[in-house]
Amino acid sequence: MVKNDKPNSSRIPLVITWHNKFSNISKTVTSTYKCMIENFPEMKAKYPEPPLVSYRRPRNIKSFLCKAIHWKSLDSENDNSSDKSSEPTPSRSLISKNMNPTKTVTNKLSKRSCKIQGGQPSDSNLIYSAECLKHNMIYVGQTGDTLSNRFNRHRSDINCYPERCELPRHFSKSSDCSFDDDLQISVLEKIKGPVSSRLYKEDIWITRLNTLNPMGLNSSISEFGTIYNSLFNNN
Repeated sequence: MVKNDKPNSSRIPLVITWHNKFSNISKTVTSTYKCMIENFPEMKAKYPEPPLVSYRRPRNIKSFLCKAIHWKSLDSENDNSSDKSSEPTPSRSLISKNMNPTKTVTNKLSKRSCKIQGGQPSDSNLIYSAECLKHNMIYVGQTGDTLSNRFNRHRSDINCYPERCELPRHFSKSSDCSFDDDLQISVLEKIKGPVSSRLYKEDIWITRLNTLNPMGLNSSISEFGTIYNSLFNNN
């Protein structure tokens, strides 16, 4: 396959498996996009260009008869390296390098320090903190998904929907800090139970680390959190 040296496009890709019946789909998508812009001109600011139709290769006879892992195993047998483990290596998450290697988190603005449970990008159902190391600002959040998937959405929101959450809003507005290079992520606590349990614990950790603005990035907590915060942080 010839490498495409065209500059990166900001157009949203529409990826579909190639079939002859889709040969005119680009025209259909473009005409639908123009109709949308005519009826809703304000959408032009969010979507300045129509989606980019991309095709993936359909499965062929080889993909049915031989799995890629077989070829990988054959290559491994021909490798003469003696220090390789026989166990498979797990895929590395984009946030692996950002994980806090210690068992504590400290809010440098409020001087509040807490012991944490710790964890991995593949962990789910947890309370996490994300600190901008350039500005010493901490955001506390919760997720039922894996930590890796949650931060993939945070990364996407920086460019697409920065107002959806305080964390992407911070990195979207700050020009001197990088989401990939200036972020430290910590698993504060793993939670067993429904989403209400995570929301309850989220408020507790926001209070414990004192990450409500201006001492952190969190902008609000629940009614319970407000009461708990007033008792916990009452000097």
